[in-house]
Amino acid sequence: MLILQDSQPLISVVIPCYNTDQFIGEAIASALNQTYPNVEIIVVDDGSSDRSLEVIQSFGDRIRFDSINHRGACAARNRGLELSKGEYIQFLDADDLLLPTKLERQVPLLTSGEADLVFCKGYIFGDGRPTRPKKSQIESPVGIDPFVYCLNQGLSTEGPLHRRSGIEKVGRFTEGLLRAQEYDLHLRLAATNIRLRLLNEHLYKHRNHDNSSRITKSKLSPDHLLQLFLDLETRLMAGEPYEMSKERVQALASKIFQHSIYAFRNGCEETALEGFDRARKRSKKFDYAERSWYKGLANFVHPLYIERFLNQGRMYRELFLKS
Repeated sequence: MLILQDSQPLISVVIPCYNTDQFIGEAIASALNQTYPNVEIIVVDDGSSDRSLEVIQSFGDRIRFDSINHRGACAARNRGLELSKGEYIQFLDADDLLLPTKLERQVPLLTSGEADLVFCKGYIFGDGRPTRPKKSQIESPVGIDPFVYCLNQGLSTEGPLHRRSGIEKVGRFTEGLLRAQEYDLHLRLAATNIRLRLLNEHLYKHRNHDNSSRITKSKLSPDHLLQLFLDLETRLMAGEPYEMSKERVQALASKIFQHSIYAFRNGCEETALEGFDRARKRSKKFDYAERSWYKGLANFVHPLYIERFLNQGRMYRELFLKS
C-alpha cells in the first residue's frame, strides 16, 4: 500500500449511471479498491428508474454522489466534473471496472511531465466467455500527430487518465451526443496539442452485455458519425484553443469524405451533400477506402454524381438478376 504524501495529486473518478443497478456497485468498488491512495469517487445518477440510486447511496460517505434529470451520459459526466476537485480525472462507466493498480501505474507519467493524457489497454468480460484482451490493436502514439492518431485510434472511456486542465480547456463533454462521446472529447483534446502516452498494460475491464441502457444499443441514423465530424469541423476550424495544421485539416476532411459516402449509400443524401462540399472546401486530396478508379474520377466529378451513377448501376443489376 502506498503512503499518502502531499506530493501525490488528487484523482477524481467520475462515474455516470443510468439504470445499471446490477453493475454500478462493482464499478464503485473497483474505484474504491485502487492502490493509489489519494482518490475521490464522484457518482452521478442520470435519472435512473431502477434501484441504481439506492445502490449508490449504500456506499455512504465513501463516495460523493448527485442525481439529475435524465440528460445522457455526457451531462452526467459534466456534472461529475463540476463536483470533483481532482487535478487528474478518471472516467469510468457504470458497467465497467478499473483494475486495482490502474491509477498507481498511470500517475507517474503525468506527474513527471511526460504526458497530458495517459491511456492503457483493457480486457473484455461479462458475456459468458472467458475474460480476454480487447481485440483492437493499439499502437504507440509517439512520433504521430496527436490529432491524426486520435482520428484513427479510439482511446476508450476507461483507458485514459486525464489532466483536468485539458478537459476544462476544451469545454468538457459535448452534451447531446448519443454515440462516440469520448471520441469527440479526445479529438478536441488532441487538437490542442496534448501529449499522449500509451502505458502498454491491461488495466481495466470493459463489460460486454445486452442491457438496454448501453449506448451501443441505441439505434441511430446512418449519418450520425458524419454529423459528428461536421460539427467537429465547425468547432475546430474556429480557432483557439484548437490548432489545425494542414495535415490535421486533410485528415479530418478525409474522414468527412469517407462518412459522406457511407451516409449517401444509406439514404442520407442531404447530409452527404453537405459533407462532400465541406470536405472538398478543406482539401483537394483525401485518404479513403474506395477503388482507385473512384478516387481518380472524384478529382474531376462531384462525388454525388458518382454515387448516383453507382446507385443506378446497382438498381439495374438487381433487376437483371431478378429477371
